[in-house]
Amino acid sequence: MIEIDRWQLLFVDDEQEALDLVKDILERETISGIGLQVETSSNLGDAINKLDRYKFDMIILDVKFGLDSAEGEDVGIKILEAIQKKYFIPVIFYTGLPSLVNDIETPLIRVVTKESDPTPLISAVKEIFSSRIPEVNRALMQHIQRVLRDYMWDFVAANWSKFCDTGDRTDLAYLLSRRLAISLSGPKIKQFCEDLGDDSIYFVEGDKKIHPMFYYIIPPIIDTPLCGDIFQGKIGDDEGFWILITPSCYIMQKKVSHVLLAKCELLKELKEYQDWTKTPTKSKEGELISLLNNNRKNGQPERHHYLPGALSIPDLIVDFLKVKIIPLEAVGTKDLPRLASLDSPFAESILARFSSYFGRIGTPDLDHNFLLEKFKSGPS
Repeated sequence: MIEIDRWQLLFVDDEQEALDLVKDILERETISGIGLQVETSSNLGDAINKLDRYKFDMIILDVKFGLDSAEGEDVGIKILEAIQKKYFIPVIFYTGLPSLVNDIETPLIRVVTKESDPTPLISAVKEIFSSRIPEVNRALMQHIQRVLRDYMWDFVAANWSKFCDTGDRTDLAYLLSRRLAISLSGPKIKQFCEDLGDDSIYFVEGDKKIHPMFYYIIPPIIDTPLCGDIFQGKIGDDEGFWILITPSCYIMQKKVSHVLLAKCELLKELKEYQDWTKTPTKSKEGELISLLNNNRKNGQPERHHYLPGALSIPDLIVDFLKVKIIPLEAVGTKDLPRLASLDSPFAESILARFSSYFGRIGTPDLDHNFLLEKFKSGPS
């Protein structure tokens, strides 16, 4: 589990009475049994300085300071802008003028009207913590610090003479960045999940079971469309979800002007799923599981490939018989936006599955009855 003595909050207001009152009220509260520590600030410069010096889990801001303030009126907005340039920290505007910031309210930028009853503010604080975003922030920072600490002390310090001999520090940056990336992928992510209190559902090492989110990078990181990218939109008269199955190397090396996309059908609309929901017998269950199983061992190339639902991606079945060829510049546009990218090795797997299915060669079956009769006198 992550190590938390107290959740750290910063409250910024130009009224000392409000600072003292909110600090006193919130420090009496607990979140999942953990207390709150509230730092206060009464001006823009001090607030920005504290943001740079300390790690906060949440910020509470007034919007307008007094007209005689040296910073001007919209101190809260300026602090929000400073936060968004450098950090991600959930924000609550606690103000007597909520109309000034209602248009920027989101689940992680809350607006609470300042009043004598502190209950709405306490509720907003608890709601943000219930989202687990502050906890994820803490767990991620602790995970990165742990990987960095262990790698630098156990490997880099012990082999420093080798790094000195190269005279090139980019090799160290490359090794460290790869170490961090691997520590947040595959089975190594289990430690990060355990820090959040989830010790089994993301990766079961014995059975090699994975959480659906292992499949995806949402949103895509690389600007160029690649094999395994998922799109939603209309191609010709056909609208729906699509997956790009042109090899990435051809796209990156600018060897193609057109790309191939396969249609992704909604699982809920397919016969196997609808039959199972209407009549959940063992045979119907077997037919559905057969459709979902991407690792069949019968050696036969398969027409379909299952993509699990996650966030904006519904449960999908890729149909390799339903393909479209379109210009490369048409993918990733407002008419056919990218939703996600398949992560490795799932992108490579779907390309291999398509290549196997598309390149299949059918041959007539041997007459097994004839062979059995023949074997009675011994095989040749």
